[in-house]
Amino acid sequence: MGEIVYSIHIAGIDHFAAMNGSCEGRMKAMKMNKIPLVVVCCLVLAVLSITVFAASNAQATTYSADFSGLGALPSPGSIAWDFSAPGGPGNLSFELRGYITLDGAGVYYSDTFHLSVNGSEIFTGSFDMGGGGGASNAILYNPNGGTASTTSYGVAQGGVTEISIPILLDGGGNQHIVFAYNGVYQGLIDEGWGVNLATVTAPVPIPSTMLLFGSGLAGLVGIARRRMKK
Repeated sequence: MGEIVYSIHIAGIDHFAAMNGSCEGRMKAMKMNKIPLVVVCCLVLAVLSITVFAASNAQATTYSADFSGLGALPSPGSIAWDFSAPGGPGNLSFELRGYITLDGAGVYYSDTFHLSVNGSEIFTGSFDMGGGGGASNAILYNPNGGTASTTSYGVAQGGVTEISIPILLDGGGNQHIVFAYNGVYQGLIDEGWGVNLATVTAPVPIPSTMLLFGSGLAGLVGIARRRMKK
């Protein structure tokens, strides 16, 4: 019987199997045809995973609230922010406003800022925003690794503190954030505080259909591998 040459082109790779009509030759050619299937499936799954991950991060959802309209609030005092959002990691950023002589750390009339998310305190600090008198800026409690940058406009001129901190949103969907100040009450004639724009950024969860699609591809790869071993 004359020699028959088959050409198989898959994903840019040409495989040639010279067959002399024997069963062994046909089995070898079949195995060569199956190898690219596994490779292609693995590549598709990897690309899909990267694409979904990138899309999830790129399509982050933002929740915001502007409390600047409340103006100056006395210390002690608090602001509560309630909103609905899916559970998971996120980031909270906001501008803390100090009016007139809001005192920082290291002085007798120190004022302390507290931040809690869903009932758990995650940040505490004292910031000199117009207080002067030797006061300093101090982060007192910061388990999530937040950052704070304070600008004082001068004694009795107030100031601002930009705060950014990672947070964990509650899985129940109802989020409760409380901004609060405490210290010796001096009245709004002497000092006040407030919160300007507050923003929570959270990644969009990967759709369940995409996860199912990825699982299906993974199963296809497993089946192909088992068939190759037979």
